[in-house]
Amino acid sequence: MGRLPRNWLLLFGNLDEEEKDTLVELAEFGPAFLGNISRIGCFAEGYGYVDGEEAWSVDYDYESRKPADALRVDGPLPPELAAIIEQARAAEAKGQGSDIGIDLFFEIPGKMSKALCGFNPHEEPPSGFRWSMLQRIGGEPAPKSRPKGFLARLFGGR
Repeated sequence: MGRLPRNWLLLFGNLDEEEKDTLVELAEFGPAFLGNISRIGCFAEGYGYVDGEEAWSVDYDYESRKPADALRVDGPLPPELAAIIEQARAAEAKGQGSDIGIDLFFEIPGKMSKALCGFNPHEEPPSGFRWSMLQRIGGEPAPKSRPKGFLARLFGGR
């Protein structure tokens, strides 16, 4: 977790679906961006939230879709974010990116994040940025105890 310029709060990590749902609840307090990237399978997505509701989304899945359909956009994008997609399409039409092994569409959600809140997971954090580790209130749940067998009790297993 860290605080970014323009008063954005960054939560960064691997989130499961339940944790994503909890994060979406926080979007009720202000605009939010939720992103996810995976270099395994070349998958990247970004979601914009306004007033606790998803306003738009972008996802790129090179492995599961045909190249012409790999990038999907749902909802109206803010103009500055739509420009990022148009720049990537124009660059690809000129053959840029592929000539040096860069997938321009995979980079789109990271560039959107940078445009919104100043953070791109493909770059170093902004100067002066400090990470804080989050943990559950009350610590981690206690491990479940297992019944002790005869041999464990005989030889002092706990």
